[in-house]
Amino acid sequence: MRSLWVFTTQTTKVWIVTGVASVLLLCNANAEVEVRSEPQQVVYDIREIDAPSVIVDEALQQSVRFRDLMTKWRSERRATSSITAMAMCDAYQRMIGMGPSVIPFIIAQLRSEGEEPDQWFWALQVLSEIDPVSEEDRGDFTKMAAAWISWAENEYVR
Repeated sequence: MRSLWVFTTQTTKVWIVTGVASVLLLCNANAEVEVRSEPQQVVYDIREIDAPSVIVDEALQQSVRFRDLMTKWRSERRATSSITAMAMCDAYQRMIGMGPSVIPFIIAQLRSEGEEPDQWFWALQVLSEIDPVSEEDRGDFTKMAAAWISWAENEYVR
């Protein structure tokens, strides 16, 4: 699995990229770069004082774009209870526009949200062209999330 974690402090940005097949790092003169190999894993730990320039493979770029759009979506929609209004936000529509390749990102997000899943169901229906949620579970967001996670684990072919 490919992952990107970004940790920030007041003075330093730290990017840790794990499990990526191809990463090209373009660092400025103030950067400290440490590359170490561990069993079954390569870890790139980049510390920069200035803004980092990191070029990564397409899947990781999509992950970062998805996270950026998710953050925008949550900011755009504010505290609305209208599912339609949430789904019509520009950032939500752009996530859908990224195509089925974002399904794993959405499922991972649903998993991380636990008992309080966000409104990913519209996007998942559009992207997968199915709906694994039973009629009796409609409206129970926790059960709806569980149905989508189960579908992803048992039936989703990437």
